[in-house]
Amino acid sequence: MKKQKTYLRITVVLSVLLGVILPIVLGIMDPTLIAISFCSVWFLYAVILLIYTFLIAGRRNLKKRLEGGINDGWGFS
Repeated sequence: MKKQKTYLRITVVLSVLLGVILPIVLGIMDPTLIAISFCSVWFLYAVILLIYTFLIAGRRNLKKRLEGGINDGWGFS
């Protein structure tokens, strides 16, 4: 969980820098383009978090359960 809080903080900083400050510095004053760039950073964060949670961490936990022979109480493992 500590690692994910770090990623969240990094994403907040990146979304403000890339999504708000950079478009203003480049001279883009259209709120729609600023909102699109701001949301695109959060979309990338959500996709990366989804991939990490379900494909990487989930497989590691499944592998540990199968190797250790841990029964989940439901009779499925």
